[in-house]
Amino acid sequence: TCLGDALIELINVLDAGTNFPIKGTIVKLTPYTGGEIVRTTGNDGVGSMNNVLETWPPADLPGDGYYKQTVLGHSLSVTHPSGTYSSSSQSILILQRNDTLTITVKLQSKGGV
Repeated sequence: TCLGDALIELINVLDAGTNFPIKGTIVKLTPYTGGEIVRTTGNDGVGSMNNVLETWPPADLPGDGYYKQTVLGHSLSVTHPSGTYSSSSQSILILQRNDTLTITVKLQSKGGV
């Protein structure tokens, strides 16, 4: 479990062709520190995560060379268990303390009958 002060308020998961929400999508956040936070979208295609650890380096980190300044972000992956949609993944490189982030992910249908 990751504890922090940032909030990923809304993760909107939509069908890329119709822009309709996709319910039952698995949204997984893997913080740079390890572990994972997993949510499943509701009927509205929305998931949310709170108490997310900020990315590294924090905005208030001194630039005196004492602390490592290499950017360490989080990974976000979105999959639908039915296999009807292609999966999606992205990096979150900047998420600071007290930030509120809204992410929209559009999944491509794999087609078929």
